[in-house]
Amino acid sequence: MPTTSPPEPEGLTEALTWFLGGSRHGRADARADTTAHVEHVSRFLVGEPGRFEPNGGPTPAVDWWRFAGRIAALAWHAALPTTPERRREDLRHFLARWSATVFADRGARLDLGVLRSATAPRPCVRGASRRLPLRTSPPHGDRAVGFAFVELRSGDPLPLEDGLVEQARERVVATWGTAEQLTAFVTALARRGAIAWDPGAVTALAERTGLARSSAALLLAGHWPEYRGVPDAAARAALGLSSAEAALGSHELRWVGGEEALELYRAVLPEDPEAVAALWEPGGAVGVAERLAEAWNSRYGRRVALPEGTVAAFGSARLNRTGLEHLRLVADPGAEDALCRDASSWIEMEEYAGRPVARLRHSVEAAAELPVTLGALAQLIAWAHAELPTGDPVRQGIPAALRAVRERLTAPGLLLSAADVWRGARARRLMESLGDRPCLGRDGVPVPSSADNGTVVAVEDDSGVARVWLRPAALGGEGGSAVPRACLDGPGGGTQGWDLPHVVGLLRSPGFTAIAAHVAAGGRTEGSWDCDPGASVPDLVDEVVDALGVSWDAARLYLQVLTLLEPTDRRVRAVNGWTAARLRGARSDLVAAGLVVAAERRRAGRSVFLPGGWTDARSPNLPLETWKLPLYGLRDDRAKPCAGPLARFLALRPLPELFTEAWRRVREGDGPGR
Repeated sequence: MPTTSPPEPEGLTEALTWFLGGSRHGRADARADTTAHVEHVSRFLVGEPGRFEPNGGPTPAVDWWRFAGRIAALAWHAALPTTPERRREDLRHFLARWSATVFADRGARLDLGVLRSATAPRPCVRGASRRLPLRTSPPHGDRAVGFAFVELRSGDPLPLEDGLVEQARERVVATWGTAEQLTAFVTALARRGAIAWDPGAVTALAERTGLARSSAALLLAGHWPEYRGVPDAAARAALGLSSAEAALGSHELRWVGGEEALELYRAVLPEDPEAVAALWEPGGAVGVAERLAEAWNSRYGRRVALPEGTVAAFGSARLNRTGLEHLRLVADPGAEDALCRDASSWIEMEEYAGRPVARLRHSVEAAAELPVTLGALAQLIAWAHAELPTGDPVRQGIPAALRAVRERLTAPGLLLSAADVWRGARARRLMESLGDRPCLGRDGVPVPSSADNGTVVAVEDDSGVARVWLRPAALGGEGGSAVPRACLDGPGGGTQGWDLPHVVGLLRSPGFTAIAAHVAAGGRTEGSWDCDPGASVPDLVDEVVDALGVSWDAARLYLQVLTLLEPTDRRVRAVNGWTAARLRGARSDLVAAGLVVAAERRRAGRSVFLPGGWTDARSPNLPLETWKLPLYGLRDDRAKPCAGPLARFLALRPLPELFTEAWRRVREGDGPGR
């Protein structure tokens, strides 16, 4: 057995930590040699002579044993065009040496696990069974710590010496990665290099899983944001993704980490060694995508597929705290347990860091995410009805989604997390405002230091922080006057991402009722947009033509500039189906009639504007004409940035109503610039 090793190839360490994230043992130093450690452990398990101490032998840079039975993920990573050449070469050598170890023997009965002990466990040998503790952090004093171990079994698990406690054990399930399979793969990799990126394989994965195409591309490329974030420009170019698409895909896969990836890729490569070389042929990656889709659906379930146009529109919508999972809920609210079943909630006290802490529990576990889900759905309903075309599945799902939300909000036992109030004096004032009645726990016993006024429940801890929950069933129709605003506004308090009473009020508002009814009524040509008055209010366009003496195109554009929050040139052309020349003609007519002014304004995305005041707005919103603020419930007191019912400015009632109201104001003498 060699006593010294060359430094660990940095490309290999990068590849291993690509999957293992934070399990790297500090920075690989001159002594680290993960490959030699794999071989060292293998020699012990198969009974070769040598000195085997718990922390003896070569030094591994990472917890490589987590690849046992799951080496296919590493092999696929080696073949991808997004993998740097140095890393590919280092991986090829690693896989070749792995193929000669016991970890490539499908007949070996291997267990991985964790032992807890205050001292380093010793290797154990009983006949043909062998257990070796693997390198880990040394114990601190007499405190027990965890030691990973690998055990080759010929029968029952090996006994534990005194002081050892087995914390975990699992069988290494060999699926892909035999010596023959790895040899075939390494040989093809050496001869052919990286496989060609196959958009057809991405399509197959997206179609079979329901993932967005960008998400499917990142999954097939083994790029999970938990460790890697959004891919860089070179990787995006190789995968054919824009930065916006990559960001959207990364968000959808944000909870998929290296451990999940190792499981997903466990059996994606061809079982037959003779079929491995076909991966490098045209269409060879489609089989990988199909097996990956099967693994994904088995582990996570197939998702509701959305049109790529819908996904692209959502990606540019700049909605706050809203993901593709919420977009799918609008199209299919039945996919979310918390929107299908009424939940009841209760408060439990538990100890954390030696102190009692109040925790909210739900009979439907998914109800814990409802505060974020409700805020996302409020945005999506407002956005989708106005910005998606007729016939789009998300837009068509609005009535059912709103109905499901409203039904769940009537559950009398439901509590939702609303805020934390952490300034002591403010927390005390809040508690006093709620009265003397305590909240009762699930067992009917009062929760310590609690107050419950029927709508708001709060518990103050011994550090002076009050946690606040709301009963949505008890809130009034548009927000609830029983909610002390002090618990949600100003310094010293923190909401759970949303002003929950206001969000609940929006979801119950007449405006949202009208949106759902408008969508359900249909009656328009499929593929047309509400934000095109020529499609949504053609009679109103005729009225504008008659009143102003302008062309039909000019009247159509005038209503858009008059009413829409963001009538950018690009958006107007898209929804109206206009060429650039046709848009220029309509603009010229309006300027000549004195109805709009031509100008250049920062972040506007257009060149004609209503006369009168101009209001700036913080991103993600665009600045807009001051005249429009009342249409959307926006306020601008000059001392603060323009603000509205939601952080993202949206139409909170049907756009045809807004077109009609804007024109009514003009007809009644309240036009822009007056």
